[in-house]
Amino acid sequence: MECLAGGALTDGEGYFYAPTLLAGVDQSFPAVMEEIFGPVLTVQSFDTEEEAMALADHPTYGLAAGLYTGDLSRAIRLTRRLQAGTVWVNRYGRSRDHILPTGGYKRSGIGNDLGREAYLANRRSKSVLVGL
Repeated sequence: MECLAGGALTDGEGYFYAPTLLAGVDQSFPAVMEEIFGPVLTVQSFDTEEEAMALADHPTYGLAAGLYTGDLSRAIRLTRRLQAGTVWVNRYGRSRDHILPTGGYKRSGIGNDLGREAYLANRRSKSVLVGL
């Protein structure tokens, strides 16, 4: 593993890292397999879309994913296959539009927040039947 940038704790309370870029990693590294709340980016190379999807398909987590491509057909094809609650294409970061739901796949996140999904998840219904 090679730390190309960052990798040190920041000053202050908590356990926060400076923006960190790690190369030379594979699926055996904790930085790849654990759900790290960045800013930490691991770099893995691939030759085919199938290899890329195998790297991206985490067995446990699926909070967010991102891909960069100039091929719109590829972007649509791969976003359909990515098992993540949010997928960014050629950008990174949440939208300011709070109607878009957020939430993860698999063991990422706890339910959904924002959007219709959050409303439905937090709604309770009750049936009352009265005989007179």
